[in-house]
Amino acid sequence: MTTRLSFITTNKKGLTLVEVLIALAISAIILSALYSAFATTLSTEDALTKRVEGFREYVMLSELLRSDLRCMIDKVTVRNDFYGDRIEFNTTHSLHYGYSRPVRVTYFVEDINERFVLFRQEISSTGESLMKLRLIEGIDDFKVMLFFENSWVEKAGSDDFLKVLYKYRGKRWSITGGRLI
Repeated sequence: MTTRLSFITTNKKGLTLVEVLIALAISAIILSALYSAFATTLSTEDALTKRVEGFREYVMLSELLRSDLRCMIDKVTVRNDFYGDRIEFNTTHSLHYGYSRPVRVTYFVEDINERFVLFRQEISSTGESLMKLRLIEGIDDFKVMLFFENSWVEKAGSDDFLKVLYKYRGKRWSITGGRLI
């Protein structure tokens, strides 16, 4: 009988409290490291998504404006408006008709529900508004510069070339374009 009790008392089938606490501490450290890595990945993904969206809208706007300017019939006119500069010119690049047809194109900024929105409007040769396209919401600081005496100058007037400067999502963007000569 003595051997039997000795066998039962020396066989340890459970964990001590210290071993359980050590295992919990190691698990907590591993889980917090995994959570930190996951949170960093999510914030990096959000930042990259915002950056890509801003770049995508820049490419779309620059391609549209440059296409309009390449097909420009006469000089571009820049006027100062309340919310930023207004660009007007005649071009054969019509989005409404879908083919080469003379229209008057205007780029301008309006305040819609306390957000500045950039628009592109097409007007026919008879003065009829053909379309008003909402381009970018949340645009800030929309300015146009003309090339005057070998430098870019911020002024109202008309010219064959222009540089558009704007701020969107905290980043400054620039588009330069003009008529093919």
